[in-house]
Amino acid sequence: MSGGRVLETYGADDPLVIATVTAWVPGERLTLRGVVDDTETHILFEPTMTGTRVRVHQFLLPDGQRAFLFWPNVIGWLVPHLGSAVPPAPTARQQGDTS
Repeated sequence: MSGGRVLETYGADDPLVIATVTAWVPGERLTLRGVVDDTETHILFEPTMTGTRVRVHQFLLPDGQRAFLFWPNVIGWLVPHLGSAVPPAPTARQQGDTS
């Protein structure tokens, strides 16, 4: 599935479209194509014993000129909002120890 946009909003002003969604497989991957730069971003979701591992890869497209590599900022902004939503580490029994 594709379609959709990623928006930045600042108060009452019109939102800035920063990317379009080029692929979306719920629970597996999200692919974005930059509108304000020449990048593509692949976001992969991988189930783990304690939740989900998210991998983000943003890169300059071939023949691209501009790359605003903003994901380190986004992740830095996201972490404080997780707070207590981060689950505790699994015990040995949860990891498959049957003894």
